Order: sequence, then structure tokens, then C-alpha cells
Amino acid sequence: MASPHPTPSQAAILLDRDGVINVDSGYVYQRDNFIFTDGCAKALKLLQQEGFALIIVTNQSGIGRNYYSEQDYQQLTSWY
Repeated sequence: MASPHPTPSQAAILLDRDGVINVDSGYVYQRDNFIFTDGCAKALKLLQQEGFALIIVTNQSGIGRNYYSEQDYQQLTSWY
């Protein structure tokens, strides 16, 4: 299994969460509303098999707008 942390010389892919990993339906922070985009899992697996570290980035403005908490976001992130 690949390490969750890239090595200093490992190539990495930066992926935006909303719209790339999951369907961007606006302020997704609950498991019931999180839908993976078509082909996402297969593409991520292929990238990993080619040796890329996968890094997911997201700005989650819903936290700043108090629509949900950082704890809500962390709980969802620990699920996927």
C-alpha cells in the first residue's frame, strides 16, 4: 500500500475536492450529501499505481460562513 505521505522526490498531483473528487452541490459536509464524481476512484487508483502522491486541497468557505464547523468537515474527511 502506498504511503499517505509523499517522499521528498515523489511527484504529486494536487486535486481540488469539490467538483473533482465529489459532485459540487454546495457546502457538502455530511456523508449523505457526498457523492463521488464518475470515474474518480478509478482515476485516483491509476495515479497512485503510477507512483503519484495524491494531495486533496479545498477551501471550504462554509466553515468561514458558519454553515458548518471544522469538526463537521474533519468528521466527513475521516470517512472518505
